[in-house]
Amino acid sequence: MQQHHTSDLSNVTCPVLTVEIGRLECELTGSSVSCTHSCPSGYYFETNGTLKTSGSVFCNNSMSAQWSHMSADNPLGEFPKCAGRKRAIDLTADTADVSGPTARCASGAGYVGTICVKCPMGQYEKDGVCTECPVNTYSNAVGSTKCTDCPNSLKTITTGADSESDCTVTCSVESLTNGFRSPTTGYTVPEGTKITTFCNTNYSLAYTVDNKALCNASQPSCYEKCAIVSVDDKTSLKTGTFSYKEGLTYTCSNKADDEIFKLNCDTAGFKFDISCPTSYAAAIAGGVIGVLVVIATIIVVRVIYIRTRPIPQETPPPLPTRNRGMPPPIPVKEEEVKPTLFDRAFGAPTEAFDKVKNLV
Repeated sequence: MQQHHTSDLSNVTCPVLTVEIGRLECELTGSSVSCTHSCPSGYYFETNGTLKTSGSVFCNNSMSAQWSHMSADNPLGEFPKCAGRKRAIDLTADTADVSGPTARCASGAGYVGTICVKCPMGQYEKDGVCTECPVNTYSNAVGSTKCTDCPNSLKTITTGADSESDCTVTCSVESLTNGFRSPTTGYTVPEGTKITTFCNTNYSLAYTVDNKALCNASQPSCYEKCAIVSVDDKTSLKTGTFSYKEGLTYTCSNKADDEIFKLNCDTAGFKFDISCPTSYAAAIAGGVIGVLVVIATIIVVRVIYIRTRPIPQETPPPLPTRNRGMPPPIPVKEEEVKPTLFDRAFGAPTEAFDKVKNLV
C-alpha cells in the first residue's frame, strides 16, 4: 500500500484512512479533504455491479470529521478491496452459454455487467451474483459459494468481512453532548478501536485528558471553559478562556515579585473577575493617615470652639458678715490671669473630645 499526500494534513480532524492494496492520494482544499483510492494495474473492485479501478471520498474538516463513505455499515471508512482481475475474468469456458438466455457463470462466479468474474474474498456467489458476506460471517477465499460464521459468538462490524480476524468483540461508540466523536456516536466498532473526541467552540476536555481513547474504555466528556472576564491593571493575567481543571498562575505589580497567585477552573463555565489584593504596607499607611486626619480635625474644632465661645463672668464672692456698727471690710482685688491659646486648646482634651462627639 502506498500513501501520498499533496497537502499538509497535520491539522486535519478527519480520521486517517488506510488501504491494504493500491495507492491512496489525499489533498486539502479549503476545509475539505478529498482522497482517491487506486488499485494496482490488473486489479479492480466491484461497486453496484460495476468494475472500478479507483474511487474518491471526501471529508469536511469543519464538520463532524466523517468521511463520505462512512456509515453504520462501514464505521471505519474501509475501502472496497482490490481483487485480481486477470485471473477472474476469463471464465466463459465454465458457463453453459454466455450469450444465450440461460447463460450462467460458473459456481463461485457472478456477472459484473456482461462479464463473469470470480467472487472476491468477502463475497460469495448466490444465484449467479456475487454478494457480500452478511454481518458476523466472513469469506477468506476467491470464488466462495458460502460464508463462514464467526467463532465463539464474535461479531464483525460490517458486511463483506474477508478474514476470521475481522470477527472480534465489538462495542458501541458512546454518546456525547457539546461535541462529536469519530467514528460517530452509535456506530459499532471493534473493541480496541481508538475513538477521537472533538469539543464544540468554548468547550474542552478536562485539562491534560487525551482526546483519543479505546472504545471499550471510558470516553472523555466536553466541559464549558472557564473565562476571565475582567482584570485590573496590576495583574499579569489577560481576559480569555481556559480549560476545565486547568490552573493558571499570575503575579501582581503591587506585591513582591516572588509572590505567586493561583487561579483554578474547578467549576465548568465559571467566570472570574480578577483583582490584586491590597498591599499590607499600603493598608497600614492608610490607617495611620486616617488617625492623623481625625486628630487634626479634633484640634481644629477645639480651637474654633474656644475662640468663638464667650468667656463667662465670675460671680463675686459674698461679702463676709460683720458686726453691727463695724465698717465693711475693704475688698481685695485679685489679679486675673488669662489662659493662653495653647492652654485653652490642649488644657482640656476630654472636653474637646466630648464637644467633637456632640458636633458629630
